[in-house]
Amino acid sequence: EAEKVAGQVTFGAIPYNDMLTNDVRQPLLVLFGAVGLVLLIACVNVANLQMARAEARTREIALRTALGAGWRRVLRQLLTENLLLGLLAGSLGLLLAQWGLHLLLGFTPTDLPHARNISLDLWALGFTVLTALLTGILFGIAPALQASRLNLSATLKESGAREASPRHRLGSALVEVEVGLSLVLLIGSGLLVETFTNLSRTSPGFDPHNVLSVPIWTTGTHFRSADELARFYDVALNRIGSIPGVDSVGAVAGGLPLEHGGNSGVLLVGQKNSEKFSAEYREVSADYFRTLGVPLRGGRLFSRGDSPDAPKVVIINQAFARKYLPGQNPVAQYLSIHSIDGTSREIVGVVGDVKTQLNQPALPTFFLPLAQASISDHVFFEAWLPTCLLLRTSQSPPSLRHAVEGALRPADPGVAIGEPRSMERVLSVSIAFQRFLMMLMTIFAGLSLVLACVGLYGVISYSISRRTREIGLRMALGATRPDILLAVIRQCLRLTLIGTAAGLLAAFGLSRVLGSVLFGVKPSDPGTFVGASLLLGGVALLAGYIPARRATKIDPMVALRHE
Repeated sequence: EAEKVAGQVTFGAIPYNDMLTNDVRQPLLVLFGAVGLVLLIACVNVANLQMARAEARTREIALRTALGAGWRRVLRQLLTENLLLGLLAGSLGLLLAQWGLHLLLGFTPTDLPHARNISLDLWALGFTVLTALLTGILFGIAPALQASRLNLSATLKESGAREASPRHRLGSALVEVEVGLSLVLLIGSGLLVETFTNLSRTSPGFDPHNVLSVPIWTTGTHFRSADELARFYDVALNRIGSIPGVDSVGAVAGGLPLEHGGNSGVLLVGQKNSEKFSAEYREVSADYFRTLGVPLRGGRLFSRGDSPDAPKVVIINQAFARKYLPGQNPVAQYLSIHSIDGTSREIVGVVGDVKTQLNQPALPTFFLPLAQASISDHVFFEAWLPTCLLLRTSQSPPSLRHAVEGALRPADPGVAIGEPRSMERVLSVSIAFQRFLMMLMTIFAGLSLVLACVGLYGVISYSISRRTREIGLRMALGATRPDILLAVIRQCLRLTLIGTAAGLLAAFGLSRVLGSVLFGVKPSDPGTFVGASLLLGGVALLAGYIPARRATKIDPMVALRHE
C-alpha cells in the first residue's frame, strides 16, 4: 500500500497470509464461537442429567457409605462410570465427525484457504479425548463431593418424593442458560439466512442467464505483438459467433465479473490538482457489454473500428464517474494509464456498474479495447487469470463446449482451452462462502435447539417425578386435569421466558460481531429477534407439553400410596 503525505510517498506492508485470509478470518471466528456455544450447551445438559442421576442415587450412595464404603471409594466408582461414558461418547463423536467431515467438505467453497487440508488429525483426536476426560472428571467429582456431605440418618429415613431441592433449582437455572444460548445461535442463524437471501436477490450488474464462459490462455503461443493478438481474437470471435445458437460473443482479459481483476494507476488529464490514483480495469472486446447485458449510460460502446492503429479510447463505469468526475460529463474527457504507456485516452462511454463482490459497492473500473491492449500487460494478466470468451446463447450453454473448441482450433491450435463455466455458476460461486457460513450456523442453531429442548424436557419430567405425590394430592382435593396441565406448562413457560430474556440481551450484544458478514440486514433486526424467540418458545412449549400431558394421567390413589 502506498500513501502520499506532504509530498512524500510512504509504503506499508502487510503479510501475504493476511491477504489470503482477511476475508474469511472474521466469519471463521464467528463459526468458532458458535461451536463453543454448542459445546457449552451440551456440557450444561450433561451437568443437568448428571445431577438428576446423582440425586436419584442418593439413597444408594448413602447405603454404600453406611455399609463401610469411604468417600474415596465412592469417588472412584463415580469417576470410573463417568470416564467410561465420556470416552464412549467421544469415540462415537469421532465416528460421526469422520462421516460428517466428508459430507461437509462437499459444501466447502473453493476459495476457502486450506479447506482441502482439513482432516481429523492427531490434534483433533487429542482435543476430543481431552474434552471427554475433563467432562467425565468434572461431572464425576461434583456428585461424589455431594455424596461425601450426606446426612446418612436423614437420607436413609426419607420416603416419598421430596420438595424442590437446591439441586433442582440449579437444574432449572441451567435450563434457562441453555435456552438463552440456543436463542443466541438461532438469532445468528436467522441473520445469516437473511443475508444470504438478500445476496441472492442482489443484481450483479449484468444478466448471467444463458451466458457461457470459456477460459483460454494465449501465453506461450507465437503472438508477439498487439496486432497479431487482435487478429487472432477477431478471427476467433467471428468463428464462435457463427455457431448455431450463439447470439453474441465477447472476450475479457483481467478477470470475469464477480472476480478481482487487474488494477492500474490512472491520471485524469486536464483536471486541476489531479493526482494519480488506482482503479480496477479490464481489457474487453467490442461485444463484451452487449453479451453480458451491461447497460450503456452515456456515450458509445467499443466497436471494431477501435483497432490498434485507431485513436486510443477507454470506457469507464458509473462508480468511476461518481468518484473521480462528480458532477461532470465524463464523455470526451481524457485519462492516462500508467501501466500501459501513459498515452492520453479519450473516454468514449460510461456503462453500468458490474460488481466484484455482491455484498460490496461496485469498484471504480475502466475498460480498454482488447485490440488496443499492451501485449506485455496481456501476458502479465494471463500469468494470473485466463482470458475468458463469453457466449450468450439460446440453448443450454454446456452443450456448446465442443463447438467452441472446434471453432478455436483452426484460429490457433496452440491456444489452451479450459473448463467452461456458466455465468450463473460464477454468480453462485461468488456467494458460496456466505451459503456455507449460513448452512453451518443453521446446523449449530438446530443442534442447540434440540439440546435445549432435551434439557427442558428432562427438567420438567424430573420435576413431575419428584412431585408425583403432590400432584396426586391436588387431584384428590379437586384439581382437574386441565389445572395440572396448566400448572406444569406455567413452569415450562417460566423457564423459557427467563432464558429468552437473557438470550435476547446476550444476542443484542454478540450480534454486533456478525456485522462484517451481514448484508442488507442490521445486527439488531427486530424481525429476526422476534421470529427466533417465537420459534424457540414454540418448540420449548412443545417439549414441556409432553411431560405435562403425562402428569395429567397420574392416578391420585396410586400417587397417594406411593412409597
